Amino acid sequence: MKVFLLFLGVTILFLIDFYVLKATKHIFSFSIYKSILFNIIYWLPFAIILITSIYGIYILKETYRTLYFSVLFTSIVLLYIPKINIVIFYSIEYVISLFFNNYTIITKIGMALSLLTFLFVLHGITVNKDNFRVRTKEVYFENLPDSFDGFKIVQVSDIHIGSYGKSTKSVDKAVKLINTENPDLILFTGDLVNNIAEEVNGFEQSFNKLNSKYGKYSILGNHDYGDYYKWKNNKQKQQNLNNLIAKHKDIGFNILLNANIKIGIQTDSILLAGVENWGKPPFPQLGDIDKALYGNTKDYFTILMSHDPSHWRAKIIDKTNIALTLSGHTHAMQAGIEIGSFQWSPVSIKYKEWGGLYSENNQYLYVNRGLGYLGLLGRIGIRPEITVIVLHKK
Repeated sequence: MKVFLLFLGVTILFLIDFYVLKATKHIFSFSIYKSILFNIIYWLPFAIILITSIYGIYILKETYRTLYFSVLFTSIVLLYIPKINIVIFYSIEYVISLFFNNYTIITKIGMALSLLTFLFVLHGITVNKDNFRVRTKEVYFENLPDSFDGFKIVQVSDIHIGSYGKSTKSVDKAVKLINTENPDLILFTGDLVNNIAEEVNGFEQSFNKLNSKYGKYSILGNHDYGDYYKWKNNKQKQQNLNNLIAKHKDIGFNILLNANIKIGIQTDSILLAGVENWGKPPFPQLGDIDKALYGNTKDYFTILMSHDPSHWRAKIIDKTNIALTLSGHTHAMQAGIEIGSFQWSPVSIKYKEWGGLYSENNQYLYVNRGLGYLGLLGRIGIRPEITVIVLHKK
């Protein structure tokens, strides 16, 4: 399977490069195309990608593969997604040329779009990936206790700390933005790491600077279980999970594993619950709503942390009294369009609720677009998010 996928991927990239070169020769007449040096330079990126792919698949140690392949994937996106514009427009011109002559303007448009796409992607992986956006939502509830009117929650999700390497610069920047909001409660909705607990090492001091009046709470996401890492045995995998749970405590978070806790102000209380990851296959379904809500009555205003937003529609709406669910997981695919109130991401094909605030039958879901990144080391059109949710009495 690895050989087939490698062959398929390399073939696609080769064909893209082949037709881009053909389109370029079609538009520009330069003798340089016959130069051996030119051809070496032109095909060098393809050769590097081929060699690094083989090395990563067959030689590189498991520990380094996630970040390694993220860098490789990001390089492919930067170099080849723009070229697809040229291939498409050159193909359109070719079809039109079967009936009409001299329509090179079509390929030239493709080349212009290719340059714009390259700059857009480059911005996403250099500037936008750490261009944190603080989104504030005021949400109103009839059953909110009076003492919690104006209660401010800051939600962060999907940090994927391993993608930052060893640099704490971005995390420190996010921590300062969060503390500026002076939150009553800080909630983290899963995927602290890419695979292994040791990714958190060196970031403890940064996370411990987070301040909130009523505590910091967290849950696990699908990546936190180590399912995407090749372990020697199940014992090693379980030990990694135990280490990660301990890391949550080391960075100042109380982790809720199918559990709940009451938050009190004066004589009023609300219930904060957290479930383990629950997602549609192939994601694990470890979340247990009944266990997480143990001791809850309909009198309690309840907030649930559940990593995967698909949990809300499948198990929460009309089946529980949970007023507000907080999720992440989608990252808004780290690519999309957000202009004013209009938003779109390819991830919307799979997830009906993928980014922002949703409501149905007086129950609310907020899906955080993620603080970090994975796979693509950047965010194309979708900024990393710090969510501020202010509760109000209706």
